[in-house]
Amino acid sequence: MDIKGLSGPPRENTPVTSRVDTSTIHPTLATTAAKAVGEQAISRIWQVGVILQLLVTQVKGEEVSLSLTQRGADLPLIQTKTDLALVPGQQVVARVTGGLQNPSLQLIQLNHSPQDILSQTLRQQLPLQQSLPPLLANINWTAKQAAFQPQKLNNTLPPQVLEIARQLVEGLPTNQQLRDPNQLFKAIHLSGQYLEHTLLNRATSQPHFNPEQDVRSQLLRLAQALRQLVNLPPGVEKPATPPTPQTTTAPGVAAQTVRESIPMNSKDVVATSSAVTASRTQSAQPQAGSDASLATLTNPKHMANELLQQVDGVLARIQSQQLQSLQTEQQGRHVWMMELPVKHEQGVDLFDLRIQRDRQNREHTEQEKSWSMNLAFDLEGLGPIRAKVSLVGEAITANFWTELPDTRRLFHEHIEHLRSQLNQSGLEVNELSCQCGIPPEPAIYRESRLLDERV
Repeated sequence: MDIKGLSGPPRENTPVTSRVDTSTIHPTLATTAAKAVGEQAISRIWQVGVILQLLVTQVKGEEVSLSLTQRGADLPLIQTKTDLALVPGQQVVARVTGGLQNPSLQLIQLNHSPQDILSQTLRQQLPLQQSLPPLLANINWTAKQAAFQPQKLNNTLPPQVLEIARQLVEGLPTNQQLRDPNQLFKAIHLSGQYLEHTLLNRATSQPHFNPEQDVRSQLLRLAQALRQLVNLPPGVEKPATPPTPQTTTAPGVAAQTVRESIPMNSKDVVATSSAVTASRTQSAQPQAGSDASLATLTNPKHMANELLQQVDGVLARIQSQQLQSLQTEQQGRHVWMMELPVKHEQGVDLFDLRIQRDRQNREHTEQEKSWSMNLAFDLEGLGPIRAKVSLVGEAITANFWTELPDTRRLFHEHIEHLRSQLNQSGLEVNELSCQCGIPPEPAIYRESRLLDERV
């Protein structure tokens, strides 16, 4: 059968759970199944005007098989060829519009699978996200100004905003604290990725960290306070649009730009941009510190708008990382994505982490579970650094990539000390290396398409 009129994902104003269509399909009943059921049984079910609830049972390329899901009904498989992005388990509601001599169905509703809902939500969040360094610089600057020059900001930002900024910076871990495994565990759990889990544990009286110290919880409070400031009383002049913050282009933004600039029939370009997006979400990226843009602003409303825009962008980024982690679980992988801010006297550094539980190898026992971690950071004086660490049982392999030759030489000077420290902690060191350049991109998983174009 042929399916026409369904053009990929629903549009912006269409409900996430389902969409209504008037597409007509011309099905072919499986021959063997038709003989088993009998023509009379089929004719009782296949009558013009009858509403059928169908289930996608198998997808092989463009060949799709569907079965009837109504209780008490017995209908052979319906087979079709279509470029519609259907997945096994997806439900289709259709009305019979043609008899058995010329069978046809009019699609009424196409319910989205959980994977579709997740992908659509992720597509909505990716273009909204902003990188953390500009926000961290502004929050750190605000906290310092509030502590040392409170009179300068009395007419700029309200005390509530200053206090939230101070508490947020005060709660960030230092590099000295992260040398303690318990403090590192705490920092990961309070990074914003596990706020819902923390709240659930508190509600069920399970051991938990204080959700008030969670980074996302504090950002939500900051956003609320800023919105109260931005929502001016009637008659007060609305501030001009603040300067665009200095942000690292989000993967979704890059993909959207490609999407808007390509011809409608450029399928190869769409596939390439989707692959780039998927690759970037799997690789940790170093992010250098940023200057505080609030230091250049004097209008209090401009400052509030600037800060609110950055807070909302970072909240979207945290949610995007949560969705991407959930997506990997649905694909049979387990990847946890997070960014850890680490404070020091001069500012705040950012460490981007991807922690993955590798698929179990038959050669590995239960005690030899395989884990890998991708780490990226950009420290002043060292430049961008990327690392991949693999752990199988008690055996560890660590590879580092630097972009500056001087940093590589510094690594080589201290690499034996690192080996000694790892051995003292009880780990068997398989390999330690450091080289100049950028590591190869990991394999791209294509089970979930962030860009889904139909022409």
